[in-house]
Amino acid sequence: MKRAITVDQEAYIRGNYLVESCTDIGKRFGHPKGTIISALRRLGLVIPAELAEARRKEGMKNRHARERKKPQPGDDFLKGNYLVMPVKQMCEVIGKSSTYTFNRMKTLGLEVPMELRAERKVMTQIRPGNVPSNKGKRQVDYMTAEGIERSRQTGFKKGHLPHNSLGVKDGDIRVRIDKGGREYKWIRVALSEWVMLHRLMWEKAFGPIPKGMVIYFKDGDSLNCQIENLGMMSKAENAIRNSWSVNKTDAYFAFLLAGKVKDLRPFYLKRPDLIEIKKIQLQLNKVINERTSTQTASKPD
Repeated sequence: MKRAITVDQEAYIRGNYLVESCTDIGKRFGHPKGTIISALRRLGLVIPAELAEARRKEGMKNRHARERKKPQPGDDFLKGNYLVMPVKQMCEVIGKSSTYTFNRMKTLGLEVPMELRAERKVMTQIRPGNVPSNKGKRQVDYMTAEGIERSRQTGFKKGHLPHNSLGVKDGDIRVRIDKGGREYKWIRVALSEWVMLHRLMWEKAFGPIPKGMVIYFKDGDSLNCQIENLGMMSKAENAIRNSWSVNKTDAYFAFLLAGKVKDLRPFYLKRPDLIEIKKIQLQLNKVINERTSTQTASKPD
């Protein structure tokens, strides 16, 4: 039989219904949640929609947290084997996906040490001479009929073009950045076939580029592919031409300032004052060395 809400309890509900949830108030006085909700209606008290939604989400959150903490089948196996078996093998034993297993281990506080993870990673790497399990086999030998059908639905169809080929035609030019951070123009000459524009311009004007020769930009602008701006030289000559120590560019002085810390080079390139100081230092060192050499040579034996 339900107990009636007393006058004191009604007073408490009036003063705290916006602070405590109906469930918490009911627990305080030993009433079910429904009794507190009925009391709110009788007293003409309305919980704002925003507050009600926030309480609902918090309740769901706490509910999921409680559900995760409940013992699940396979927990004891994970606790006893996560240090001796890879996750993939444990998945097969407990019959769960890798996502479930990883999440369950996280909930249980089971963390594989970094050293063991690195060791397992090395063990699973493909090594030279390793033969794939499906090599030389037909698809029907290692896939079910249902799997083959699913793969056909998601596989490439005849005449299918990748997304980066759509809207692109022969003669289109794109700018690409090489590993050194320098920009070059590339031109499409056929489907899936791109060549460097400056090389194509040279070959159209003067014929094939001999082996061991490179095309360079006279003004240093790698995006200026006009034939008047192009020249040809050997790779050795080009290496000297691009050498920092020969040209004494700002990049060379940034290299000297940064030393072995490569990440500092962009910082020094943005500081012309520091580069200028380095230039003056090298000039002074050169003058000092020349005078020292002259004085040493002029001394009598």
